[in-house]
Amino acid sequence: MYYSEKYKSQWWLPPRTASRMVKKFLDRLDFKSLGHHSLTIVDPSWDLHLLVRNPYSIAVSYWYNRNERRYNSEIFTSFYKSVQNREHYLGELYINNPSKALLSEKIEYYNLIKYESLLDNLFKIPYFQENQKLL
Repeated sequence: MYYSEKYKSQWWLPPRTASRMVKKFLDRLDFKSLGHHSLTIVDPSWDLHLLVRNPYSIAVSYWYNRNERRYNSEIFTSFYKSVQNREHYLGELYINNPSKALLSEKIEYYNLIKYESLLDNLFKIPYFQENQKLL
């Protein structure tokens, strides 16, 4: 979780959602960290940005990293079996925890930043637009 008093903004960066890339941008804008994948709320009146990604893509990404970034038909069969066995189930981390946190806090504004259109979504945020050269 990253936050900035200057921008009155906080970010939730779940794993496998381009969190490391976005973290680099946030570091350049002097955001502070409370733990990279934390779902802490600093101030419910501040904007909250949450990175999201297609759950199937997340499962593929996890599987790909755990299989040393190799791919062939045998390995694909192991991916299929791992999905059937829910080895890569991240519902608690990606769906339940953020949903509970958003509902328990009275967040005034939140913005879903889609992995699939990451840069377009990021540059809709005013402080990203204003600091485009820095990023």
